[in-house]
Amino acid sequence: MSVKFPSVRRIAMSVAVAALLLTPISAFAQGEVPIKGGMFRSGLTPPAGALSTTSAVQGADVSPQDATFEVIAEGLNNPRGLDITGKNMLFVAEAGIGGPGSTACIPDPEDPTSLVCAGDTGSVTRVNLSTGATSRVATGFPSLAAPDGSGAVGMTDVSFRGGNFGIVGLGADPAAREIVGAGFGYEVKNPQSPKWRYTVDVAQHETDENPDGGEVDSNPYSIAAINGVEAVVADAGANALLTVNAARQTVETLAVFPDTMVLAPPFLGLPPAR
Repeated sequence: MSVKFPSVRRIAMSVAVAALLLTPISAFAQGEVPIKGGMFRSGLTPPAGALSTTSAVQGADVSPQDATFEVIAEGLNNPRGLDITGKNMLFVAEAGIGGPGSTACIPDPEDPTSLVCAGDTGSVTRVNLSTGATSRVATGFPSLAAPDGSGAVGMTDVSFRGGNFGIVGLGADPAAREIVGAGFGYEVKNPQSPKWRYTVDVAQHETDENPDGGEVDSNPYSIAAINGVEAVVADAGANALLTVNAARQTVETLAVFPDTMVLAPPFLGLPPAR
């Protein structure tokens, strides 16, 4: 099991939060890997009261027991990162359910005694927060998961700050793509056309540079657009923060994070540290 993932997961989540409340989108264009595409439409502003509500919660004495929850979308396939645009439109990156029945399988990087298999079940779902209507606006992204569809790696995040980006994870040595197929570890982008396309092979940077000098392992996990051609990507496998330029087809290391030992969560059922 890689020890890199936990320390960057926090960075990945921070980048995901930074990618919220952003600008308009139209659609993505297709590259060489065949996938379907849908047309995005949006405006600019977050839902009314979103920021003031957040501030009020931070300043109040609130316990988890006081929280209330409302289901706004169901039937999602391993949902990951979120982004929100104008007109109360929420977009959800779905990692998919892998490839049930697929023979494109590799040992699970987190549990080599089991297999994960590839398919094209990743997607992006749009949720209209005003009406509750949901629809998958893009499908066919690569997905890697256990035979029962759990623990999927695939489309992990979206960001619409002018550049309209998405990121597809991997969670393994990029060489594994020779078995599971292309598309994993790539940035995808919307260049103002009706289809999606793959732009930059982010995972290849780990093979070429291995920024932290440890195990070769890439899992682009979260993305935040800077402008129409640049984005920041948190690679939770490489343990690094990267800048990606779609126009120049470049990936550069912005920061590297040291491994950090943390207590294992109880649900893993691991023995206590000695």
